[in-house]
Amino acid sequence: MNRHQPACAILLVLLLVGAPFAACQQSAPIIGVVRVLRGNFPEPLMVILQVHGATIASAYTDGEGRFSFNAVSNIYHVIINDERYEPVDKIVEIRPDVSPTNILQILLVSRETKAASQAGPYVVSSADLARNYPKNAVKEYERGVKLENEGKADEAIEHYRKAIKEGPNLAVAHNNLGSLLVGKSDFPAAQKELEQSMKLDPSDAKACFNMANLMLLTGRLPDAERYLQDGFRKQPDSAFGFFVQGSVKERTGNYADAERDLKRALQLNPQMARAHLELVNLYLRQQRSSDAIAELRKFLQDAPTDPLAPKVRGVLQRLEAEASPSSRK
Repeated sequence: MNRHQPACAILLVLLLVGAPFAACQQSAPIIGVVRVLRGNFPEPLMVILQVHGATIASAYTDGEGRFSFNAVSNIYHVIINDERYEPVDKIVEIRPDVSPTNILQILLVSRETKAASQAGPYVVSSADLARNYPKNAVKEYERGVKLENEGKADEAIEHYRKAIKEGPNLAVAHNNLGSLLVGKSDFPAAQKELEQSMKLDPSDAKACFNMANLMLLTGRLPDAERYLQDGFRKQPDSAFGFFVQGSVKERTGNYADAERDLKRALQLNPQMARAHLELVNLYLRQQRSSDAIAELRKFLQDAPTDPLAPKVRGVLQRLEAEASPSSRK
């Protein structure tokens, strides 16, 4: 998995203040489709539906990766546990007031594939690291990865720093540390770590895209574009790269290309929910309220527990009220 910190520049949509919706108890179906990153879809897989840790239903995917659960009403965990793939645990909140149908897209990642992921650190196998770096450095790095995956960024930072102390040439630790420091807006320290990661491993794209994100957040757009091009030469199918590139193009007024890039990011990684919010920004700039509303709904469908979700629900409520026929009388 690759560690990328999504661009957190101030969203236009979040300047609109509104109250979140109350939970709705009506039922609605969950319709899902499963895809395999850089692979063909295998034989049917079991998909499990859980509430509070208890399994209440299960279904098998069909030949095209589709599955469904009908007439459900709650906050669920949709789970796939298969020995060939990284485990999936996706939260789905049934909200018929937002959408009469919950469309769920799941991207499976082979356990043998070191592929891009929106959330989680960049991981290299223990065997590969053990052959090239001190044992203590690898141990601290792996502790950092575990803590970061648990959402304990401060603790992960400390372990990445210990890993770098034990193994100064451990490029992935510099990258992961730099990415976390971007998330904490410690841009000078983040830049230093990302530059070191690129110096130690010039063939790797992840630090390039993280650096492009840092340049975006600090307003250095020409530099962001330069790092993006460097990253795409090494990894042309990076979802995070397209997300950052779309954000850069939006801020330079290139709206058509921005929309294309952000949609491409979602195509490559349907779970990159923040790309929906960047599209909302884009549509609001162009006064495309109906498109903005659709993207807000998609965001809430994909990330109902995201820290931004309460504000997004308020913005959606306001935009829907403004778009209703009664508001125009």
